[in-house]
Amino acid sequence: MMKAILLGMFVMYVLSGNFKVVKKKTKRPLASMKLVNVLSYETTVATNNTDGFPSLVTGPASGYMIVVGPLGGNSGASFTDENYWKKYGKKITAVRIHHGQIIDGIQFKYGDQWGPLHGGNGGALSTLDFTTQKISLVQGSYGHASTYYQPQPLVTSLSMIIDDGTVFGPFGMVWGPSYSPNTFISNPKPCHLAYVSGREGTVSTGQIRLYLVSLTLHWQC
Repeated sequence: MMKAILLGMFVMYVLSGNFKVVKKKTKRPLASMKLVNVLSYETTVATNNTDGFPSLVTGPASGYMIVVGPLGGNSGASFTDENYWKKYGKKITAVRIHHGQIIDGIQFKYGDQWGPLHGGNGGALSTLDFTTQKISLVQGSYGHASTYYQPQPLVTSLSMIIDDGTVFGPFGMVWGPSYSPNTFISNPKPCHLAYVSGREGTVSTGQIRLYLVSLTLHWQC
C-alpha cells in the first residue's frame, strides 16, 4: 500500500514539470601548447607536437618546417646545414656518425654533396645510406656523459628510423640516472628530416678534442 502511494506521488511530481535530469559535467584536460619561436619565414603557426619538445612551426601556406631543439648543451660554436639543404637537392642521402661512449661528430650528405663534419672524428665511424628513403624519426639522448667529459652536456646517443621502418642505431650510449640523461624521440608527421643545426665545442680529455654539443632537427612537412 505504502509503495503504491509513494509511486503515485513520484508520478505526480514528474508530471508537474519540476523534475529535471541533470547531466554531470566532466572537465577535460586542455591539450598543452608547445613553445613556439619565430625565424625568418613567412608565417608562424602554433601546433601541438607529440614528441615532448619545444617546436618551431613556420613556413608559407604551401609547406612548413617544424624545428625541434636545441637538444643538448649551449656551449661552443653554432652551425647549420641549411645552405647545403637548399643548394644540393633538399634531401638527406647519407649520414656519417662518429661514436663511442658519446656522439663525437655527425656529417650529413645532401643530394650528392657532403656537408661539413660537426663535432669530432673520434670513436668508430658508421655510414648510413638514405638514397631511396627519408628519415622519419630521430631518437637519442644528451647530458653529462661522465666526469671525464664535464662540465658541459653533450649529445650522447642517436638512432634514426626511415620511412620503411628500418632502424639505424643506437649509436653512442645513454648514461645512467646519476648523470641525469635527457632522452628524446622526434617524429612529427607527415614530415621528414630536412637538415640539422646545432653546436660543437672542445672538451679537455687529456687532450683538446671536438665534440657534438647539441642538435636541432629541422623537419620538412
